[in-house]
Amino acid sequence: MAVESKFDPKEMEFRHLGPSGLKVSVFSLGGWLTYGGTQKGNIVKEILETAWNHGINFFDTAEVYSNGQCEIEMGQALKELAWPRDEYVLSTKVFFGTGRKEPNTRGLSRKHVVEGLKSSLQRLQQPYVDIVLAHRPDVGTPMKEIVEGFTQVIRNLNLAYYWGTSEWSAVQIMEATQIAEKYNLIAPIAEQPQYNAFHRQRFEVEYAPLYEQFQYGTTIWSPLASGLLTGKYNDGIPEDSRFATNKSFFEGSVKSLQSDEGKAKIAKVRKLTEIAEKLGGNVAQLSLAWAAKNPNVSTVILGATKVSQIEDNIKALKLLPKLTPEVMEDIEKILDNKPAEAPSYGRKSHAVSEEVANKLRMSKITKGWRGEGLDERIGTFNDDGVSSLLRDGKEKRKCLIHGDMTPNNILIDPDSLKLMGLIDLDWAFIGIAEDEYTSGFGLFRYREDPLVDDGLSRALEEGFANTPESGDEWTLAKILDEELAKAGAARYSTLANLRGPSPHSF
Repeated sequence: MAVESKFDPKEMEFRHLGPSGLKVSVFSLGGWLTYGGTQKGNIVKEILETAWNHGINFFDTAEVYSNGQCEIEMGQALKELAWPRDEYVLSTKVFFGTGRKEPNTRGLSRKHVVEGLKSSLQRLQQPYVDIVLAHRPDVGTPMKEIVEGFTQVIRNLNLAYYWGTSEWSAVQIMEATQIAEKYNLIAPIAEQPQYNAFHRQRFEVEYAPLYEQFQYGTTIWSPLASGLLTGKYNDGIPEDSRFATNKSFFEGSVKSLQSDEGKAKIAKVRKLTEIAEKLGGNVAQLSLAWAAKNPNVSTVILGATKVSQIEDNIKALKLLPKLTPEVMEDIEKILDNKPAEAPSYGRKSHAVSEEVANKLRMSKITKGWRGEGLDERIGTFNDDGVSSLLRDGKEKRKCLIHGDMTPNNILIDPDSLKLMGLIDLDWAFIGIAEDEYTSGFGLFRYREDPLVDDGLSRALEEGFANTPESGDEWTLAKILDEELAKAGAARYSTLANLRGPSPHSF
């Protein structure tokens, strides 16, 4: 009997949630300040169904949202919609509790992590969630106990598959990860931070080491700055807006709109509206696309009280490919709030420069990339992991450069390595990776290896200085090997001349 599938991804883009194999839609739906509060009953089901019909597969809630009522409303809607459980991703969060006074009904003690999640699952009418998040750090509980608690609900109780954090500091996330590695526990894979065009510092600067070292994922909230980036507050407070329906919660935000800073933000929204209209969208869609453009964003959580809001917001997908470097620069000039990078105190980074990264993105040899995080989507892999370049019978040489290119990393996607079958490749440029996967090509993180040092960066600079703009992969390959050899890192060579069956097994 054939397995029935009810999910149609439509034009949705999917990204890995951090270092895991779990894929989530780039836009998702959350229940904060809406479901179980201002919205109850059939409208919740209608909004979830609309999101699902537009390719959204990730839904987020928390025990504290409307003191548990959000989980009840979303759980009932999911039950009535009766989607196959393996076709959607569900997350909830524990920490704040549901308003009860007993001290163990909140926090991140092992007791509340376990029992709080069990209570959430009862309200959701679900046997498990895909990811459970620690809604805030708990300074009153030892970090080892916190990590043990989340490991227990995953490894021993099968109540979740992954765990993550929300509004934790980078130091706290690193501490949890190091404890997990030291004691053979399960590390968190994703953070749920606030991120939008007016709130950038923590996401872009403080968390940067997490993306580089752990490929840490993010499920961002408030991408529209609680509606400010929709333009709805340009001329006052609409009666049906969040600022009006949640007056006590947003009292400070409403007052701030009257300040000089608030007025300056509204002026920026008006200018962003002009860019959005030139691109064929509105300022809300532009703001959502801007957030999703960041390669460190795994998914952008939408909030909706109406079906029409989902239908409008999802059109941000059409603006994503229109956000060229020139458009992003125009947006940056309007925002004028790009966070300063962490100080280097005159020390040179071993990272590939932004200029070189851009050249790689635009070069012919990026055609074999998986495409995540690239400025230009040229011949990206499909779900089978086969690139358009490898399918081209006219190419006698088969080549692969893949991963997610940022100024600091060339990351390897292990799933694609397996799916593509390197046995068919003549050579492969496999860049920098967190761990040695099954490829056997000596993957490395040159930031931490003094032998490699500037070898790769220098090779890339030399390679593009001595090859045509279109990029000649063999010339670049030769230069890369030579420069790595000069750096005394020949054993880390990123190039393999296979010309026949691969000696590596998969």
